[in-house]
Amino acid sequence: MTFTSCSTRVLRLVTGAVVISSMLTLGTPSILSASASVGIFFGPASVAVSRTHVWVTNESNSVTELNASNGSLVRVINAAADGFNYPYGVAVSGTHVWVTNTSGNSVTELNASNGSLVRVINAAADGFSSPNGVAVGGNHVWVTNSNRSSVTELNASNGSLIRVINAAADDFSSPGGVTVSGTHVWVTNINRPVPSVTELNASNGSLVRVINAAADGFNNPVSVAVSGAHVWVTNQTGNSVTELNASNGSLVRVINAATGGFNISISVAVSGTHVWVVNGGGKSVTELNASNGALVRVIH
Repeated sequence: MTFTSCSTRVLRLVTGAVVISSMLTLGTPSILSASASVGIFFGPASVAVSRTHVWVTNESNSVTELNASNGSLVRVINAAADGFNYPYGVAVSGTHVWVTNTSGNSVTELNASNGSLVRVINAAADGFSSPNGVAVGGNHVWVTNSNRSSVTELNASNGSLIRVINAAADDFSSPGGVTVSGTHVWVTNINRPVPSVTELNASNGSLVRVINAAADGFNNPVSVAVSGAHVWVTNQTGNSVTELNASNGSLVRVINAATGGFNISISVAVSGTHVWVVNGGGKSVTELNASNGALVRVIH
């Protein structure tokens, strides 16, 4: 099972007095008291989830690990050797967790079972430049480099470089969100005059297509998630979510604020029949029906 960063921050959002939690493994929201979260979060940025654990990056240079079944604290990971430096994106697959260090231009790999350091990946050839999003699929790790308009692909088993993807045709511009499913990788491009989503072939990094039709409604697309036959993209400035057909990139629908109750939609995650969207301005989470885009609830 593979989970991505940027597209998974929806799972845990600290909002004033409570911590709102919509665990992928549970599918229904739960609420933890603020007292339960004291000393747990330190500027939470992104979230990744496996069947039993949740990892949250904290901009104050740590990673919080939680029990996915009840939200209790497992550990806060912040050893000096971990190399955290404004950790942002996080992804988990199997026994490993990957964290991007935006200010450190590196990726930290952790042991998912105990939080211990596996390695810090920061070779000059890796091309990291403000690494942002991270996604894992099979034996590959993809990292978006927001300052270099590129994507770094790593070998998940040893952290070695496979390739840096930065062809002009890929249309990368401050790439942010990244997600992977099977043989395809999707990357959001935030700073294009015409915002877009780039779809790559996961086996060789080649371009499949650049998706940027006017009807797609992209407006500062910051996050992306995929599940089955559909891809969801949050449009932060547009306060909307674009749903695409994963097989050909065609538009399924644009879900706007009036329907979804969005308020600065900054992140998206999908599991089964549910889609969760974080509303940064509204301090809330919107839950949608994945099959038709209909509103299920807005969680405040």
